[in-house]
Amino acid sequence: MSTTQHRLLVGLLAAGPSGILLVPMAAPVQAAEVDLETQMHSTAALPRAGGYAEYESDRSGREFEIFISGVRSLHDKRLTVRVHGTFVGKMRVDQGGRAHMDRHSGVPKMVPGNVVRVRTPGGRLVSIGTLHRDTDD
Repeated sequence: MSTTQHRLLVGLLAAGPSGILLVPMAAPVQAAEVDLETQMHSTAALPRAGGYAEYESDRSGREFEIFISGVRSLHDKRLTVRVHGTFVGKMRVDQGGRAHMDRHSGVPKMVPGNVVRVRTPGGRLVSIGTLHRDTDD
């Protein structure tokens, strides 16, 4: 068998009985899991404010959770949460000066370096933090 015939035979065997070239397909790329967090810091307007924020993203969706404490003077106010300027949601301050929000839908994409800002209805900055990769994993 000549070299040309051998190459043709190998090519036909690779093509399979239907004549279609069988080429291995790459496995679909799955979205990487992203875990971000930040400590929420006080501001001059509310020096006792503090808390945390966490963002998780994987192939099943995105989740954002934020907790603020030390804002008793804002009892019953609705605080606005924005990340990198994008509205994420509102949360109400309870009698103890705490507010919490846990969103599982409609959460915008977030990346390290995005700034989380919590403001009063009048626009006063309550707390601020910068998201970074979760180092606990």
